[in-house]
Amino acid sequence: MTRGLRLVASEHAFGPIARWREPDVTPADITDLDQHAAYAQWVEDAGFDALFYTDFLGFDPVKQLNPRLPFDPMTLTAALIGRTEHLGFITTASTTFGAPFHLARSLASLDRLSGGRVAWNVVTSFTGERNFGLDGLPAPGQRYARAQEFLDVVDALWASYPQSAVVDDKAGGRYVDVSQVRSIDHVGEYFSVSGPLDKPGPAQRPVLVQAGSSPAGIAFAARNADVVFVAVPDLEQALDYAGRLRAEVAAAGRAPDSLLVMPGFRAFLGRDDAEARRARSRHVTPDVLEKARRVVLRESDHFQLTDLELDVPIPASHLPTDADLDASVGRRSRAQIYLRWAREPGATLRHVLERIALEHGHFALTATPDAVADELERWFVAGAADGFMVGYGSGIAQFVDEVMPLLAERGLWKPPTDHDLRGRLGLPERG
Repeated sequence: MTRGLRLVASEHAFGPIARWREPDVTPADITDLDQHAAYAQWVEDAGFDALFYTDFLGFDPVKQLNPRLPFDPMTLTAALIGRTEHLGFITTASTTFGAPFHLARSLASLDRLSGGRVAWNVVTSFTGERNFGLDGLPAPGQRYARAQEFLDVVDALWASYPQSAVVDDKAGGRYVDVSQVRSIDHVGEYFSVSGPLDKPGPAQRPVLVQAGSSPAGIAFAARNADVVFVAVPDLEQALDYAGRLRAEVAAAGRAPDSLLVMPGFRAFLGRDDAEARRARSRHVTPDVLEKARRVVLRESDHFQLTDLELDVPIPASHLPTDADLDASVGRRSRAQIYLRWAREPGATLRHVLERIALEHGHFALTATPDAVADELERWFVAGAADGFMVGYGSGIAQFVDEVMPLLAERGLWKPPTDHDLRGRLGLPERG
């Protein structure tokens, strides 16, 4: 399959949220629907394929030190599809805490209202269990087993009420041919759902997005996903991940190029390297570094960084072992990246915390626009990335103005023309 470089914009790049510490930004700006709509329209005009909204089910004292998306992402998506024409929206929903019937009808509704522009970011969640009556988070393997059954039920529900069942027989007084609407009678390990869906299903399966990096996560993505977001900080790790994923895709009986691998990316741009470094350094403040200490603990409480000085190497005794992370029931992949950074020769705590605060484990460049375009092309040509999920960095508008035209000049990227998201991403149809 031939396709160009695809680009998705992150919610974190939204103006007032990204600029909240500037004097002219107020809390009213952050909760203003018109400003969210204006940003979505700008993202659409810039030529991004989609706008991505993540979600975390619970109040996080560390994350809330910066403003988060002030709306439930699915609700906001419903509001914004009427304020845009072609932009895709990727909205997040958990399989660990949700119910398949409820999600199937909500996504089918969004799919029909948007004309096929809404994707589901399927997450198994790594926090929030006490908000849903659970004393502890299920182990990763259990979460993925539940996720697979959840998705199978959603697929069955979408198929249970085909759009062809709407016959609109005015003479016979029959709007729906009920013989085409069938129960699914699902009884499994995690769910018992009779069905059928009470709303018509989508014409074709909405785009499914996934972000697992563990063996179970990769296997789940290989079987189900159309797009995979991944945190990989360098080309070597990106190539390793893409290779393992595409091998699993082939083993699942799918064409290896039937899904997109899209690493997270952010750029700190300048007219020369010195200016780019200054652009990056403006984002490094003492409070940002202290927040990063707490972020690490959220990934694994085996990081013992609280009382360490910033400008000294981190003792091995203050870091988790590989076995510690393997035994964790939470998210492991990001903690493993942070551990690799901490183990690099000569790495100080300041250096590691700065990378955590500004990069979050993702691919990041501090460089000129030409150098950024060169590196994105290198990843694309090498097969490490089919596109990128672009975060804030020194400003997403600067990326749009200074990098995307270079990608277009090289024939790597061009603005999408399709209305539905599957077409915009160059993905094959899926029933």
